[in-house]
Amino acid sequence: MTLVDGVAMRFESPFDEQLDDYVSEFYVWPVTDKELTEAGEVWRTWAAWRVRFDAGEAPTPFEETEGARRLQTWRQEPPSTARRAVPEWRLDCLRSFTGRSPQHRVRWRFVDQA
Repeated sequence: MTLVDGVAMRFESPFDEQLDDYVSEFYVWPVTDKELTEAGEVWRTWAAWRVRFDAGEAPTPFEETEGARRLQTWRQEPPSTARRAVPEWRLDCLRSFTGRSPQHRVRWRFVDQA
């Protein structure tokens, strides 16, 4: 999830089999309140898992957790109203979750008309 002009949005980058990588353009579209609430719950689950991982506790791989299973239910094709955008990432250099969550930032450059 991301905020674009104060609106909660979802973003997805399709995988390109020919490139064997994700494309640089993302699809961006608004989320429902329910999706936002669920995303927050999954994020808290991920962050708690990551704290244990960073502390060397060797938790169950995240891919095997309920949080990961919930993420899989969100996989969907972007709606026809989704906009195409290229992100400019500013990643927090302190990526450890020990004591705090990283504060990543993104700016979206839209390549289509609103």
